[in-house]
Amino acid sequence: MPATEAASWIVAVCAQKGGVGKSTLAMALAAATADSAGRALVVDVDPQATTVDEVEKFADPGFDVAHELDPARLSKLAQLRRYDLILVDTPGSLEGHDVLKEVIENSHFALLPFVNESPSRTPTQRTAELVAAAGVPHAAVINRVDPRSGGEAVLKARGELEQRGVPYFRSFVREYAGYPASLDAGKTVYQWRAKYAANMREDISRVNAELQRTLGRIANGSV
Repeated sequence: MPATEAASWIVAVCAQKGGVGKSTLAMALAAATADSAGRALVVDVDPQATTVDEVEKFADPGFDVAHELDPARLSKLAQLRRYDLILVDTPGSLEGHDVLKEVIENSHFALLPFVNESPSRTPTQRTAELVAAAGVPHAAVINRVDPRSGGEAVLKARGELEQRGVPYFRSFVREYAGYPASLDAGKTVYQWRAKYAANMREDISRVNAELQRTLGRIANGSV
């Protein structure tokens, strides 16, 4: 989908594998946008509407959420010019292939959460190939990194992605119990103040900054 100055940016958060953190990443990036005084919308295109259910538990998430089963309407949402960023949380299964394809065709960029475990490697590569075939810029985000592993786990994940020809962000997200705990408490990553909360915000802020730089390059035609 061509980038325009007038419309909101649409970023698909996608993977043909569940359990890699799509919903958590989409909500966290929306919270990061809100924390920097931006306006964000999370669009849940999964029939189960799990993300909508989670966001509705928040007292004041700082961003909006919508359940939309027709991906073709994403471009109309973008034309509202109301949001700085629209994040689309996609189904995490091969059964959602057609929906994923439609979402990608209506997006400016795609983020692929990647967990370096055997069940998610081939689906991540398959998703990247689908996005590339649609001509949409994309990158994997290495997710759920064990914070005790130092840099070794990140280097291994990057090597796996390079071997499979999948572009990736330099920033990554470490795994903390604070992510599910903050959801249980009805708080976003930026509202959570328990142990390791600062580390969580640091990770998400870095991913968000890299995303914004990438979108800027797309706007300038250099991606």
